[in-house]
Formats: sequence, structure tokens, C-alpha cells
Amino acid sequence: MSPAELFTAPEPLHLALAAAALLVLVGGAGLVWAWRRLGRRLATLETAAAELREAVGALCAGAAGTDRRMLGLEQGLRRLAERQDRMELVHAGERAYDHAIRLVRNGAGLERLVAECGLTAGEARLILMLHGRGGGKAATASPTRAARAS
Repeated sequence: MSPAELFTAPEPLHLALAAAALLVLVGGAGLVWAWRRLGRRLATLETAAAELREAVGALCAGAAGTDRRMLGLEQGLRRLAERQDRMELVHAGERAYDHAIRLVRNGAGLERLVAECGLTAGEARLILMLHGRGGGKAATASPTRAARAS
């Protein structure tokens, strides 16, 4: 069909062409509107993604700092635990000696001191000499005699 024939074509054909043109225009307008809407949505998502990247970077930096602090706290805790263990050993020894002195003052002998207080025979003899019934007098006697006396 030539352009001249289009203008002379029957009216229903003109209506169909007009309707098709109108549909193309409405479809095109819809596409433009959807394209712009998608563009705005894309810009919003890009902004949100940038904010999330910043937040993740801040979290990573904070986590690194927290990790360093945790390491320092663990080292400090380890030092405190070792110090406490050393102090408990010292105090345990002091408690054993105090208990041994009480036992000696109540008449306990060498074997009982070694068995109950965990002392060596030499430690038990020394406590017997220093705190036995004779007190300072036992220090002048021989250690074997002091041990036999109890």
C-alpha cells in the first residue's frame, strides 16, 4: 500500500492504524516511565550499598581493635592466674607450717608432721626443735634426739 492509498483507505483500516499507533505510544510511555523508575530504584540501591560498605568497613576496623584488646586481656588474665598460682603455693606452704606448729604444740611427733602436713623430715625436725615442748631449748639438743623424744 502506498502512502496515498492509506489516506483513501476505508475507515476501519484508519481506525486500526490509529489504535495501533496509540498502543505503541502508550507502550513506549510505559517503558519510559518504568525505565525512569528503575533508574531511581538503582540509585537508591547504590546509595544503600555504599552505606553498607562503610558500615562493614567500620565493623572490620572495630573487630580488629576488639581482637587486640581481647588478646591483651587474655595475656593479662594468664599473668594473673600464674601469679595467683604462685601465691597459693606460698600460702599453702605457710598453712602447712602453721598447722605443723599447732600439732607440735599439742604434742605431735615427726611422723605425724610428715604425714599430715606434707613436710619433709628435715622441715618437721626443724619445727619440732623450734616449737616443741622445750621451745628454744630443743634447738641446742641434737636433731635426732629431738625427733626421738616425740
